Amino acid sequence: MANTLFIGKVYHRFDQLPSTNDHAAELIAKSTPPEGTVIRAASQTAGRGQFGSRWESAAGKNLTLSVILYPDWLEAGAQFHLSMATALALHDTVYSIVQNLPDESLLKAGEPSTVYRLPSTVHRPPSTVKIKWPNDLYLGDRKAAGILIQNSLSGAHLQSSILGIGLNVNQPEFDPSLPNPGS
Repeated sequence: MANTLFIGKVYHRFDQLPSTNDHAAELIAKSTPPEGTVIRAASQTAGRGQFGSRWESAAGKNLTLSVILYPDWLEAGAQFHLSMATALALHDTVYSIVQNLPDESLLKAGEPSTVYRLPSTVHRPPSTVKIKWPNDLYLGDRKAAGILIQNSLSGAHLQSSILGIGLNVNQPEFDPSLPNPGS
């Protein structure tokens, strides 16, 4: 069980889903999953970003997940605060990981490379990890993650929120037709 207050206490992992956000929405429509339920897929066949744009995710190469929340205390007019909190949490998490990664220039010739490493063209923080508001995270000049939040309203407050996160972990090539593909 996750060592967390509530996010990830319930964790559903799938080899493949069309979209983790869509699956989360289906769960909410059928029942009331516990707050903090995480839906993760090793591969998404119909992942998407803002405004319906396609989110490319090669099987097993990225971290794609959605978290179900019930922020009924948050007024609809303040829903951007949820987006800010999500982006800042993702930034801080990635920043702390990047601090401990060797870059390619630190790997010895002939040494097997680690799965997670920074390209030598990316400079170390503070300039490395940046948020492009409202929903993108960059490592240097390459998109590293995207956030897609779907909210349901009840009156003047949020009723439920699905926080979708796609983190490009180990996918070296992307569809060149996508605007600013990942890192």
